[in-house]
Amino acid sequence: MNKIGKIESRFLNPLTDFGFHRLFGTESSKKFLISFLNEIIRDESLITDFQYFPAFVYGNIFEELFQAVETNKLTKKEMKEYKKSVLEYRDVRDSLEFAREEAHEKGREAEKISIILKCFQKNMPVEDIVFLTGFSKEQIIRLNPNASH
Repeated sequence: MNKIGKIESRFLNPLTDFGFHRLFGTESSKKFLISFLNEIIRDESLITDFQYFPAFVYGNIFEELFQAVETNKLTKKEMKEYKKSVLEYRDVRDSLEFAREEAHEKGREAEKISIILKCFQKNMPVEDIVFLTGFSKEQIIRLNPNASH
């Protein structure tokens, strides 16, 4: 297992619903949530307290944070919920990545079609357009049936 795999199996992924709630949704994690929100917001007015959490002012934040998210401290039920949450997170992430790739591919194809149409305006031979775009002769002729030369 590589180093990242070891880290992923040891610590909760805070980008999952379960991991985020475990990390920031308990009374003992109030200072982590305040620090996290202040880092994200980066405004002149800092969040200093929440009404529904008691105040915490001691300890090494990062050491406590890592201790709070170690997967070996989960119960069997929590580990099952966490693994389910990780799978859901990965499904969403992978779906978004696939959609981005599909959109990118469609954009490249639309750009090639635009180039083909410009080539038609310049009366370029179909063979040259095939060479430039990678489209087949049949695909190009479908875009302009008059361009059979």
